[in-house]
Amino acid sequence: MFMTPRGLKIRIDVPTGFALLARPWRIDPKTDAFRVLKTVEGLESIPSVAGFVGAFIGLLEGSASWHVAGGLVVGNILGTLLTMFGAFIVPGLPTIATWWSWISGYSLLVGIGVASAWFLKGWEYAAAWIIGSVLAFVISILFIEPPRMKYYKAKIGVPLGQSEVNFFNAYRLHADRLGLSNSVEISEDEIQSGEWQRCLEDFAGKYPDAVAGFVR
Repeated sequence: MFMTPRGLKIRIDVPTGFALLARPWRIDPKTDAFRVLKTVEGLESIPSVAGFVGAFIGLLEGSASWHVAGGLVVGNILGTLLTMFGAFIVPGLPTIATWWSWISGYSLLVGIGVASAWFLKGWEYAAAWIIGSVLAFVISILFIEPPRMKYYKAKIGVPLGQSEVNFFNAYRLHADRLGLSNSVEISEDEIQSGEWQRCLEDFAGKYPDAVAGFVR
């Protein structure tokens, strides 16, 4: 296991994960482990960003407070499905979400949303935003995460969680940009080459605090 700069756990063994990260870094030093892992954090933010947009549409265009909760839930589900299947059909969405991940977590989005709803339309809409946030979380945990893990278990034999899926999708985004293979399979030759160790050493040298939690 290793972690992103802000502590998101990637439950993949370090040699395999950093062998994948070494591919883009080897041909473009600017696309280092830190950059790819920040992209992972951005993809992780997509459901909450999409939920925020859906709720704000419900707030501005809806005629009842439940439109806010409904917009938040629908947006969150759509964002989760986009990240689950790597279908980034909205231009610039991964980049926007990555920018957002630099300054915030999900709680700040909720705080901004609740404050905006209260200011614009009153406490009922603010309460609806909170309810929608809770519903989105419950639906994700109970009805999206288990089928997602079952899907990947059947497809590749490993029950991947959201952070692992986002890690592979982040690699694919950078691989496509650089003209690399977007296959996430790692050969034994790649492990034995030692490139993953050099990539990890580069990451540790630049961002020692980011690796302190998983490299002892």
